[in-house]
Amino acid sequence: MNIGMVLEVPFPPDVRVENEARALVQAGHTIHIFSIGFGNNARREKFAEHIFLYRLKMNRWLYNKIRVSILRFPFYNSLWLRFLKKISTNLHLNAVHVHDLPLAKVGKALADEKEIPFVLDLHENYPAGLKVWKHTQNKFGRYFFDVERWSKYENKYVREADKVIVVTEEALERFYRIGIDPKKFVVVSNTLNLDYFCSPQKARENNLRQTRFTITYVGGFGPHRGLKVAIKAMPQILSNVPQTRLVLVGDGSDREELIKLVTNLQLNDHVEITGWVRFNEIPNYIAKSDVCIIPYLSTEHTETTIPHKLFQYMYLKKPVVVSDCRPLKRIVNDADAGLVFKAGDSEDFARVVLQLRTEELRRELGMHGYQAVIKRYNWKNDGSRLVELYKNLELEKSGG
Repeated sequence: MNIGMVLEVPFPPDVRVENEARALVQAGHTIHIFSIGFGNNARREKFAEHIFLYRLKMNRWLYNKIRVSILRFPFYNSLWLRFLKKISTNLHLNAVHVHDLPLAKVGKALADEKEIPFVLDLHENYPAGLKVWKHTQNKFGRYFFDVERWSKYENKYVREADKVIVVTEEALERFYRIGIDPKKFVVVSNTLNLDYFCSPQKARENNLRQTRFTITYVGGFGPHRGLKVAIKAMPQILSNVPQTRLVLVGDGSDREELIKLVTNLQLNDHVEITGWVRFNEIPNYIAKSDVCIIPYLSTEHTETTIPHKLFQYMYLKKPVVVSDCRPLKRIVNDADAGLVFKAGDSEDFARVVLQLRTEELRRELGMHGYQAVIKRYNWKNDGSRLVELYKNLELEKSGG
């Protein structure tokens, strides 16, 4: 099949999109990825064998201004639809695969015009995200990103899609509750592609041995990530293990607030905020850690999503400390890969982290996590479900 993947953000990088494209190519498909493009990125290029990129070129400032109007005014969707129709004229697409919710309407329109299947790939609970993302909390954001309007939009296009991909079992439940046919859903999680991730041995060889007890977080710095919980727990942890440091690897809307909190608590010598780092550098930070954390707050969004970093931590044999958001708790307990604390509770976070002072326990939990990734939580398994989805689409189209 010739599959047209549509995503509203620049590509590369996007680990999930790349993993899906490569899995489908290995199954004999050709992938055409349509994305936004800024700066000097080529309008068209070959990304890999049988993976081709096509970019809607736009000024970044203009993009940030007009994309917020997606459900209020027709201009943005019309721009995308014209681009997709023009580029796809001679590509002979057999399916349209839209990544995430915003461009669902555009993808459905293109699929209908070409009379081909429409696949909606929900990376997250987008309407729930609008309730916690910082840029949607002011008056302007609430107007353009009205949660009720986006929920109706999601409901409409989930029902109209031929197949819907979600990232967790928990994400399925909210659609089952409103009576959507469960047969159209497939869970393809954000597990690790072992073929494209730095091996634990190589990562460790590239780093000096650490002398301090190191707690590491990798990812975004949004308000729902719970990083303030980890910072506020540091005085309690330091009173028991003075040579402790907390390393926050990443960037995001909460960065300045986190820096201010660190200063106010006089933790500058014990908390490091790195800023953005390249994806290929992430294994090095994880490898230098004693404990890796995902301290998410419990929100409608975090209760239905799972981050890539959990499986990166586990594969690099690090014991994990996670909040009791359902997907995190389920996977960590299933794998016996770490400990769980009550979301939003700094004292409980500190208590759980301090249980991991013992190197023997850390090694045991880390090995459990590694084995779980090797056996179950890996892209080979999730990618096979994606491939099966398209095999079924082909059978349905042929009447088989």
